[in-house]
Amino acid sequence: MQAAKLWKPPAIVNHLVIGISKMRKLLKAFVRDERGVSAMEYAVLAGIVAVALGAVGATFSTKVTTMFNTMFTAIQTQQAK
Repeated sequence: MQAAKLWKPPAIVNHLVIGISKMRKLLKAFVRDERGVSAMEYAVLAGIVAVALGAVGATFSTKVTTMFNTMFTAIQTQQAK
């Protein structure tokens, strides 16, 4: 009587397991590394400044548009004379 042949997973499964293991190690090293913390803080600060500028721009956009339209109209009126 022959022994039952054990099922062997395809080679891709082994590659996936190795890849997941390497990815887990890389992620742990990334979380422990604090060298890029200051760069991340600068990125967050730049994002806050961009949002603030967008809010200010949206608030004053009609006033600024009116100011420039008035200025261009005055210039065109003076050039037409």
